[in-house]
Parts: sequence; structure tokens; C-alpha cells
Amino acid sequence: MIPLLMACLGVLVADLLLDVVNQVHQQRHAAEVPAILADLLTPERVRRGQAYHRARTLLARSETLLCAALWLVFLFGGGLGRYDALLLAHWPALPMQGMVFACGLLALRLLVAAPFAWYRQFRLEERYGFNTMSRQLWLADAIKATLLALFFAGLAGAAFPALLLWRPDSWWLWGWTGLTLFSAALIWLAPWLIEPLFHRFRPLTQPDLLRSIQQLADTAGLAGARILSVDASRRSRHSNAYFAGLGRQRRIVLYDNLLNHFQPDEILAVLAHEMGHWRHHHLRYRFLWHALVTLAGFLLAQRLWLWGGLPGLVGLNTASPAAQGLLLLLLMHLAGFFLAPLGNGLARRQEWQADVFARHLTGRPDRLADALVKLARDNLIALHPHPWYVWFNYSHPPLVERLEALRDRNG
Repeated sequence: MIPLLMACLGVLVADLLLDVVNQVHQQRHAAEVPAILADLLTPERVRRGQAYHRARTLLARSETLLCAALWLVFLFGGGLGRYDALLLAHWPALPMQGMVFACGLLALRLLVAAPFAWYRQFRLEERYGFNTMSRQLWLADAIKATLLALFFAGLAGAAFPALLLWRPDSWWLWGWTGLTLFSAALIWLAPWLIEPLFHRFRPLTQPDLLRSIQQLADTAGLAGARILSVDASRRSRHSNAYFAGLGRQRRIVLYDNLLNHFQPDEILAVLAHEMGHWRHHHLRYRFLWHALVTLAGFLLAQRLWLWGGLPGLVGLNTASPAAQGLLLLLLMHLAGFFLAPLGNGLARRQEWQADVFARHLTGRPDRLADALVKLARDNLIALHPHPWYVWFNYSHPPLVERLEALRDRNG
């Protein structure tokens, strides 16, 4: 029991130390405007961005510490054994017990997270001028998101013991195959089944911009992609755009905030970057990466299952398949902490490739630079992240590095 407890505490402390190092570094440079942004941002804007990032980090870490404390007490204080025994007494059928086990724990987790989510939206985001969401809309979103999360958690909770009963020797292979196929289907179906539950998507109604985007898409080899706007302004003033879908189900989606506040050339530059992800097959590579990592996780889970010592890690003599599945997820989470730098490093490399593609596609790296500056200014991006924090946590290169690279290529 002690080794697993120490591993959990070690990962938690390491994660918090990274935050502290980053916050101290940003505070030290809070009044500094990077030279490349000297004519574009004021010291006050930089300080405001640092303060916004610090407030978000403090709130997120407060939630993390509370949840971690509750989980540690539950796992190592006897709560898991009592919860497991209670459910087995009422639901002896293992798939049903697994479903109730997963949904019950997730419901408690979401209940703890709800006050933080409310404060983030109606206090923190409101304070910095980003919130546009009504309380009724927030509640509706929360209910729909909770129901979806419980559905997927229940499905996974029932599937694990069912696979153990059906294929005790090859459950890991069937589980990985099913999860991979399900993930692919979700990528395909989410734009039609899930996203419309939260957002309204409409065809772009600005004919000149639509024509320019279609021409850019044709040049990039994305002919036939649907070009849509989404009503992000109902929830926030943050701006963004993204590319989604596989095969013939490709979609280019622009936040209405982006359409309302950015110049057409800047919008085209942002979209050229997103098209670069498609041209370099980044969506496929990311899917493949996650599939390979998941396969390694299932192989490790199989070894741990055959070992038979999972209950002993939390001081139990026996545990149901659902409880042991929870312990496997905990071990995968701990392993994932050490894989984060690799995954984020690959993601940053893809962002560089998309920037280069946008430069060649538009022939105007200055417009992409302008758009990035405006996004950073409007979204209050922190400009002085610590290099260690970037290496470990950033999926995108820091803004200043991207601007310097665009300037070099432009020159």
C-alpha cells in the first residue's frame, strides 16, 4: 500500500512544483513586454494576461488538491473496500455492478467539480470580461454533459467485467480493439450527435469571405469541406477556429467571435494553419499515437491483472473486477504523467509544421503573426512561461517563439 501511496504523492508534488516554478517565473517577468511585441502590447496587457493565467492556475490546482485528497482517503482509508462490498451485495451480476460502480464514482467527482466550474465561469471569466453565458445555459450544458459522461462511464464500467467473463485470456486485446473502434466512430459521429447538443452550427453567410475560404481550401486540397460558423459568443468572448472530421466528413469551423473581430486576411491565415494539420495528416497521427499508447496500457493492464496483487496495493485482500479496473486506471494515470512531455513535444512539432504550411499557402506569414498576436491579446495568453513548464505541459509552442520564427521566414 505504501509504494502506491508514495507514487501518487510524488506525481502530485511534481505537478504542483512545475506550477510553482512557472508562476514564479511569470511573476518575475510580469511587467516585461517581449521585444517582438513592443509595439503591439502594453505592459498592462501583459500583466493582465499573467494575472488571468495565475487565477486560472490557482483555481485548477485548488480543485486538483481537493480531488486528490478525497481520492487518497477513499483509496487508502478503506473507502474503496466498503464501496465495493456494498455494490456487490446489491448487484451481484458483475457487468451491472461495474456500471453502477463507475457511474457512482463519476457522479461524486462531478459533484465536487461543479462549484469550481461555476466559479470559473461566473466569477473568474466574468472578472476578466470573457463570460457571456447565462446561468440557465450553464445549467443546461452541465446537465447534458453529465448525462453523456455517465452514459460513457457506465458503458466502460459494464464492458470491463463483461470482457473478463467472455474472454478471460484475451480481454485486453478485445478491449483495446473495441475502444479504438469506438473512438474512431465518435470522431466521425460527434459533429452530428454530440456537438449540436451544445452549439449551433450554421453555414457561413459572408459571401466574399466564403469565396476566399473555398479558394484557399481548394489550393490546400480540401475541396468539398463544409465551412461553418459556431455560436461560441453565447458562452464566451474567446476566439478560435478548428478543423474536424475524417475522410469525406471534413468541416472547417470558425467561432463567430473570430468572424466578428478579425480581418478577412487574418481569418484566412488562421484557417491556413488549421488546413496544415490536415495536409500533414496530423489528425491521423494523433489518433495513431493515442491508439499505440492505449495498446501499451492494455498490455500493461493484462500483466498487472495476471499478477493478482492489485487489491493489495490499497490494503485489500480481494476486490471486484470494477474495483481492480479503477486501480488499473490509477496506475495508467501515473504512467501517463511521465509520457506527457513526449505527447506534447509531438504536438508542438505538428504546430510548427502547420505554421510553415500556412506561410507557404498564403504567402503572408505577417498575417498569421498578426492573427496570433490578436488571439493572444484577446484571450489574455501568458507570454512568459517557464521552459520546463513548456516542455512538460504545452501542446503549442509559446507565442513569442512562433512570432520570431514567422518573422525569420518572412525576412
